[in-house]
Formats: sequence, structure tokens, C-alpha cells
Amino acid sequence: MFATLAVAGGAIVPPAPTISYGSLTNSGTQIIATITNYSSEYTYSATTTVGSLSRTGATVTITGLTAGSSFTLLVIATSAKGLSEPSIAPTSRLSYTYRTETSTGTRFVDTSSTYAPGSGSSCDFGGTLNVGGTLCVISSGYTESYTISSSIKNNTPAGYLDSGQDWYQIGNVNIERTAYTYTTGTESYTYGCNVQSTCCVQLPYQSCTQGACSPNACDFTYGSPCVNNQCPPTWYCSGPGGVCRIFITNGEQCGYTCPPPTCTTVCCTTSCSPCTVAGTCTGTRSIQIRNPIPPGYTDSGVDWYRIL
Repeated sequence: MFATLAVAGGAIVPPAPTISYGSLTNSGTQIIATITNYSSEYTYSATTTVGSLSRTGATVTITGLTAGSSFTLLVIATSAKGLSEPSIAPTSRLSYTYRTETSTGTRFVDTSSTYAPGSGSSCDFGGTLNVGGTLCVISSGYTESYTISSSIKNNTPAGYLDSGQDWYQIGNVNIERTAYTYTTGTESYTYGCNVQSTCCVQLPYQSCTQGACSPNACDFTYGSPCVNNQCPPTWYCSGPGGVCRIFITNGEQCGYTCPPPTCTTVCCTTSCSPCTVAGTCTGTRSIQIRNPIPPGYTDSGVDWYRIL
């Protein structure tokens, strides 16, 4: 896009225009540049590779810029003697300027004097004996006004940077833009979930249950080996070469009686059982993390850019 302004032609070939840039604004879609050596003696043609361009005098406004898309502004001055070289990118440097600031106030000037006490630690010439009893102190003083002057460096001019030794401004003709890049990372997070637990309730009264009784059967050995695999009636042989045995399940048999059973009783005040309750679980998930700003770039709010 071109913007031209016809004015009276000069008598010499114009110098190459010098360009100074402001910052990207309007979410990175606009920038204002200034022709720093502008002269109404010349005609100027300006073009940009991206967006729309308008110019009023030395001010060039570029709109419609795109995040991540580089662009170039080119300015040429013309006169009756011909065209200038294309716009160049000089570095403008300014020496620091300072201002003087003063502050005023009052302060007390102590003019007290001392002398050695006389005999008996007396202050014969007036004053007061100090705590140690070694000096007589005659207190005196006065209040005076004062003024202090300080030299303070002024703020950095708009559009300039501070080099540490002076202020400088780079008016380049090309701005490079690059889209944000991201790294995939992992983060931990917590969420509500159901977990297995043991739930207990208080019983309204003591609850007792009887456990199993033992023994409910018994096994006795006859004491003599089986003869031809034979045993007395109701007895059995445990096997060839074994002994005769009898197994009683209740009551008594052949004079053998099982011992009385032993039973257990359990009493409870609470009842517990497995259950599911609301709890907190921890998980991991992938997230997108924007990488740091590359060296030499500035964050426009929508991308990174640098003036070349």
C-alpha cells in the first residue's frame, strides 16, 4: 500500500528517510512510525508489506497487522532532483540530562561546653555535673535552616532506551514477528471421588453372638493293632498294620464319652462393614506451557516481535 503527499520539489536530492518506531498496540494489530528527518521540501512515498498504511506529515500509521507475520516499512523521499535512497535504520543517541532538586529543613546545632569540676565536685562556673561526676556541662545550642541540592537524571525520553551510559533509539525498517510456542507439561490436581472404607454404626444395645462349639465330635484309639484288619464291633481299623479307632459324634459309645463342648460368646457395641464414601483423589493431566520470550524479542500480547 502507498501513501503519497505532493509538495514543492527541492533543489537537491533528498537524504534517505530515517524511521523511528513506537510499540505495537491494539492487540498487536497497529504500530506508529515517525520519519525523524521529515522535511516539507520533499515528497514521500511509503509502503508496507503487511496491513494498511496511512501517513500525515512525518507520522506513518500501519493497521491490520497480523500476529506472527513480519512486515517491512519502506519510505522514499523525492524532489525535482530525483529519488532518495530507501529509508535507513540509524541509531539516535542522546546524552543524559539532569535536573536539580532541593530540599530544605531545620536542624539543631549543639554548642555545649564542659570543664572540670572544683573541689567537692562543684560546678563553680555554672552548668550541671554529668552522670560520672567528672565534668561540668554548660548546655547551649541553636536551630538553623539548611538547603540541600541534588542532581537527578531525568526520565528516559519517550521512544528511547537506557544503555547505562546514554539514551538510544533504533529506528529500523523491518519488524519480525513470530507466533508463541508451547511446551507440553504435566501437572497434578485433585478431584472428588468415591473411596473404599470401613463404616461403623453404634448398636442400640450390646449385641452378643455365640460362636461355634468345639469339639462336637471326638476320635479315640482302642490301643491294640488291627488283627487281620479286624476290630471290635463299631470300631474301625485305620489301615493295614494300623490300630483300631472309634469316632463318636454325640453321646457315648462303648464306655467312651466325648468331653463337654466349649463354646465362645462375642458381645459387640458397634457394627462395622465395608462401604464406599466420598473422598479426594489425585491425578495428573497434560497442560500447554508457553515458552519464555526468545532473546531480543518483545511480547506484543498476541505474539513475540523484534525490530531488526
